[in-house]
Parts: sequence; C-alpha cells; structure tokens
Amino acid sequence: MVGLYQKGITLIELIITLALVAVIIASIAPLGRSWIATAHVSKAQSVLTQAFNKSKTEALRNPNKVLSDATNPTVATITINNTAKTVTVTNSSSATIWNDSFDQDTTITLPTACSSKILLNNTVQLLNSSTPATIDNTCSSYTISASSAQSVTGVLR
Repeated sequence: MVGLYQKGITLIELIITLALVAVIIASIAPLGRSWIATAHVSKAQSVLTQAFNKSKTEALRNPNKVLSDATNPTVATITINNTAKTVTVTNSSSATIWNDSFDQDTTITLPTACSSKILLNNTVQLLNSSTPATIDNTCSSYTISASSAQSVTGVLR
C-alpha cells in the first residue's frame, strides 16, 4: 500500500532504548561514588590544613605566655575526633579557638605516637602527645581515607 507511514516508535525500540540508558547509568554510578569520596578526602585535608594554620598562629602569638622550657610547653593543640568527625584547635587553657567537621565516611589518621592530637609549642615545634616536653616531628604526617577513594598521605608544614 502506498502512503502508509509508521508514526511513533515500536515497543521493541523503546525497550532497547531503556536498556541502553540503564547500562549507561549503571556504569556511571561507581564513578560518581568515587568522585564524592575523593571530594570528602579533599575536604578533610583542607580542614586539617586550616586547623594547623590556626594552631601555628596561636603558637606564635602565645597569648598565655607559655614558655618552651616548661614541663608542659603546649601552646596549641589540634584534636582529631574520628567518631564525631571534628577537628578542634584549643589553646593552652583548653579553650576552643577553632572547630570544623569533615564527612562521615572519612577518617584522619596520625602516627601512633601522636594518638589523635597534634601539640605545638611557642616556637611552632611539634610535641609528642604522651610526653609534651619532647619535640616530635613525626606528628606532622597524616593519612586521610574515605570509603571508596584512595588514601591521601601528607605532611603538615
């Protein structure tokens, strides 16, 4: 017959199109999760760097006049709480001077000697958290990991 033309799409064409869209979405979803986890690691690294900068400023200002030869010469402390997902900077009087949070799927790890704290004296030297009168530069290293992203290691400077 002359003049008969098909209008619209057939059911088979619709099913094939939907199947292709589903395959594309399924292949992109893991990339999205990885991208989000990488963003969470970057945010945690930024929070830790900000905390270190705030603590260096506090250590240099040394408003409570803590001497570096004291039995506890800590002027500023960075505390990392992986349960509450917070990073807090306190001064020598334990008053909070800065606080921020990082994402729930992210963990910040310090060397074993540092536990979950980074201590600074009035000359911005890092101290050992178990014996605060001891200078310990290993406390400047860290590892940040998230659920489906590569871990990032770094050194605070």
